[in-house]
Amino acid sequence: MSYDQKNTSKSKSGGSILLLLGLFAFAALSGYFWYNNNNLKTELSAQNKQFSELKTVHSELETTYHSSLESIQSLRDESKELNTLIDDQKKELAAQKQKINNLIWTKGELGKARDEIAAIQGMTAGYITEINDLKSTIASLQTSNSKLTQEKEVLITNLDEQKIKTAEVEEAKTILVKNVEKKESEIAALNNTVDIASAVKINWLQVSGHQLKDDGKLKGKKKAKDVNVLRICYKTETNVVTTAGEETFHIRYVDPQGKTIAVDDAGSGVLTNKLTDQQVKYTVSGSLDYQNKDAESCVDWHAEYPFTKGEYAVEIYNKGYLSGTGDFKLK
Repeated sequence: MSYDQKNTSKSKSGGSILLLLGLFAFAALSGYFWYNNNNLKTELSAQNKQFSELKTVHSELETTYHSSLESIQSLRDESKELNTLIDDQKKELAAQKQKINNLIWTKGELGKARDEIAAIQGMTAGYITEINDLKSTIASLQTSNSKLTQEKEVLITNLDEQKIKTAEVEEAKTILVKNVEKKESEIAALNNTVDIASAVKINWLQVSGHQLKDDGKLKGKKKAKDVNVLRICYKTETNVVTTAGEETFHIRYVDPQGKTIAVDDAGSGVLTNKLTDQQVKYTVSGSLDYQNKDAESCVDWHAEYPFTKGEYAVEIYNKGYLSGTGDFKLK
């Protein structure tokens, strides 16, 4: 065989190999595209199925929601209270619908969505019961109101007739009532006079500042910063009108700025001034056994209070009346 013949044979053999390799590559590529195409078709089919389910559940939601709206909307009437209730129920249904839409389109939880759709039907049944109960109540009230109106008209008619028949009696009654009121006013004035007269007057009082020491003893102090106890001693006048027995006296301390000194946890409170009918704060109260003659008593007031230097006023009340006044000074 010649050299040219050998080269020609080799060239033909190489071309055949390349052709076979090309065919193999084309077959492999075709298979790859076929596989991918099948996968895409499967995925698309699944997505279409899922979307179809979403649409189906959403359609169920719309049907149920609008049916519920129509059910409660049809129960409207001229009652403002009833229509307000229905408007509130519609808002609750709208909120439920929004919640279910979120389950369908955002979370894709179709099972929960269907459970919530079923809940709308239960809600609607409850709403209808509530509306009908309210309607029944309103109707009952209207019936009662109508009955009361009729009864009122009958009573007014009877009353008018009775007024005509008893005009003289009414006139006499008016005169009698006026006389009774006059007597009651006179009695009240007399009682008030007696009440005022029974108040025990104070003819002397003295207030001093003290400091409570660690051993429990009191030491007199004149400087405001050292004082934590105020002691008031007072003497009463003889009052034979007052019933003998325990008498309570309310003491009111007023600081240099005109403010009542009061600490609720330290015995302070409020009384009514019977002459002015005004509420008056007091600082402390004390009592003594009063036997219709001059008596003496002292009352200590312990309190962590920021006393300031200056002149203080003192008022003592008995039975709601001002019985005595005085003053004292802290340096």
